[in-house]
Amino acid sequence: MKNTLAAVVLLSMFVLTPSFPQTSDADSGFGLQADIFRSIRNLSTDFTQNLSDLSDYRLTPGDRFLLTIDQGIFDTGTGVPVKSANIMYDVQLQQDGTLEVPIVGPISVLGMTIPEVRNLVTSGIRKSLAVQHVTFVLTRPAQFNVFVYGGVAQPGYIVATPMVTVLDALALSKGLKNGASYRSIELRRGDETLVLDVSKFFGEADFASNPTLRPGDLIYVPPARIIATVTGNIGYPGTYELVPGETLLTLIKAAGDVTPGSRLSGIEVNRIDQS
Repeated sequence: MKNTLAAVVLLSMFVLTPSFPQTSDADSGFGLQADIFRSIRNLSTDFTQNLSDLSDYRLTPGDRFLLTIDQGIFDTGTGVPVKSANIMYDVQLQQDGTLEVPIVGPISVLGMTIPEVRNLVTSGIRKSLAVQHVTFVLTRPAQFNVFVYGGVAQPGYIVATPMVTVLDALALSKGLKNGASYRSIELRRGDETLVLDVSKFFGEADFASNPTLRPGDLIYVPPARIIATVTGNIGYPGTYELVPGETLLTLIKAAGDVTPGSRLSGIEVNRIDQS
């Protein structure tokens, strides 16, 4: 079988100053970049879910809970409960990390998970009072503002909860601008800056690349430093972002490798330096 020429064209643009080209992501063809831009823009921003199932949720000041104590009405002869007598309390986590729990008193719970706090509250009440049932559920997670800026369509504050992720915040900011980086997003948290490559979340199910948010977080989307367009006999032609240190081979693998029968020796590279 005769080998065909791998007619691959690489276009690299080095952006040294903040710049977001005003073009549609549809211009980037069928590559990963366009898919990620569309995925972020179309993410659902409805965060309604069964809050009782959030076993790994870490409590945040402002969280509200419903405490229900069923003391019951007991038969004086047999001691068997014959009727429920529910008392409900609205309990909010204070800024210092304490819960004012009826019957038990103030307890420090900051940083605990919902199951840990539930066990602490229910066991404390049962030690102090004869009860039939005790339930303690999260009814409304804390809300706080997070500032999102840089290469997003609608920069500014978004209202977040501890269940909202970086990708959710980008969706609430109406998605990424064309030319924005999706591999070097900065999550600024106090004195720490986390550099996130959200393509790993989509491509590798790497949840560490899409962390949930905390009060005080800032999200900055810089312009992509290297943008490469690959065409020809390649699995997924289109536009991709590269990070410093990555090579032509990195791009080819990201684009699904050359098609069977193609020769790497025929690759053509065109480079434009936009500095």
